Amino acid sequence: MDIKVTKTISNDLIEESKIGWQYAVKKSYTGLTLYAFTATVFILLGLIISAKTNSFFNIASYIGTIYLVLFLASSYGLYKGRMRWTKKIRIYIDKSSSKELYIEYQFNDSTVTAKDFQSYCEFKWTSFSDYAIYKDFLFIFLSSVDTSSLTINLNKMPQSDRSDLLTLVATKLLPRQK
Repeated sequence: MDIKVTKTISNDLIEESKIGWQYAVKKSYTGLTLYAFTATVFILLGLIISAKTNSFFNIASYIGTIYLVLFLASSYGLYKGRMRWTKKIRIYIDKSSSKELYIEYQFNDSTVTAKDFQSYCEFKWTSFSDYAIYKDFLFIFLSSVDTSSLTINLNKMPQSDRSDLLTLVATKLLPRQK
């Protein structure tokens, strides 16, 4: 069974990039929420202690400040990472603007091939570790790099091809554990 998926580079790639980024950092958002919540609790506790002791310097204020700094540093790191990610995608789109504007994936029982205007890659299924479906996008993760994946918008595929692809992927790979 051969399944072919073709996607345009410009709009599809930007949308897939955004969804891919959301999937890649969703655990980080949980950490940010924890930092923000902990900082708020300890700073409020520090303010209550300060009101009772007439001294702002207490252990709760210090802990709250540390968690606030962790929250701000982590938020900034995620922001910078997203800017780098977006910049790389835009550079790739700019390089491809004068060429054929597509990426083509070919899936069969033994290999997965990917080609665009500048490269052709053929992978055996053992090159992939697992897969995930997130917001109607299929992510097929490479074994060697945890965040690197083939990304396919399932809504842009015909229903029969989508079913065939999901069946093939499910027989070759395990779903990613959350």
